[in-house]
Amino acid sequence: MRVRAGQATSVPRFRFFDCAAALAIAMPVLAEFLLWRYVPHMRLNEVTYTGALPIDGYGPGFFRIAGTVHAAPLAVLPSGVTRWGGYDDLAPLLDLAEAMDILFLGTGAEPAHPPRAFREAVEAAGMGLEVMASPPACRTYNVLLSEGRRVGIALMPV
Repeated sequence: MRVRAGQATSVPRFRFFDCAAALAIAMPVLAEFLLWRYVPHMRLNEVTYTGALPIDGYGPGFFRIAGTVHAAPLAVLPSGVTRWGGYDDLAPLLDLAEAMDILFLGTGAEPAHPPRAFREAVEAAGMGLEVMASPPACRTYNVLLSEGRRVGIALMPV
């Protein structure tokens, strides 16, 4: 059947706004399907630190540990947060050597080599020593802490 100009038909005519409304409804569903189908899924798990003290943040001269701000330099050990006098103050670190497998040493804003006597004393106590700038030392400490590893960290100010 041919339809001539001006003749009424039984086929409904779609207006632009009807099409736009249909697309607005269909697009989120289509986008969700495509993302679910073609994008790899990432599983997010909340990290819980059972009895351990994570480092939440840092800034010039301070570190925020488990929600509390502490002045640097300091050491975060299995026994808690303690003031640390720098490379010459080995007592708080060596007293807990049996409770730690790895000691991270944050050397401040830039990586630096610790004195040879410091390194030798820590290694003689049976701990591994990982030396890096304080910001990456904090991040690495938190990762190993979340895995339940026996770690401690001595931090110089940023």
